[in-house]
Amino acid sequence: MRPSTAVIISVSIALAATVLGPRPAPAQLSEEQERQRRQITPEEAVLIKASRDMNVIASQARMSITRGQTVLDLLSQPTPENIFSASRLSLQAYRLARAAHENMLYRKAGTKFPDPLLDMATEKVGQARRTLDTIDKILDGGMTQDPQRINAAIESLNVALTILENALVLLP
Repeated sequence: MRPSTAVIISVSIALAATVLGPRPAPAQLSEEQERQRRQITPEEAVLIKASRDMNVIASQARMSITRGQTVLDLLSQPTPENIFSASRLSLQAYRLARAAHENMLYRKAGTKFPDPLLDMATEKVGQARRTLDTIDKILDGGMTQDPQRINAAIESLNVALTILENALVLLP
């Protein structure tokens, strides 16, 4: 019997809170580094546009998974540059998951008849979105060097990617 997604998320968040504990005083990013980290590229702006098209929604979720897998690769070799890049890419993965979730809600609002598969997929993408949102906070915007925080980010990311992959199965 597989545990429910809610149980996995709550365990992951509890694990992150236990492992992380009180935060030490973080090193500060320069203003230029912070701007670069949060910058939305023109390519990304096109990808996070509003659409009711299920192909666009599915591609946003797939791209979020791809970005998440790249983050996992970067965090497997935790150098300061890799952690900074992982933080930036985790923000992109979150933005894509947020766009997919909002577009699913937009599609649900405009449908004449309820679609139970769309409802379940929307719920799962929303859970993944909330989990992805915590990863940048765990990584302190790319400034952490703490192995426990990096492991907690990897664990949360694995949960989010699993949820997104399950949601993709539900999409037409």
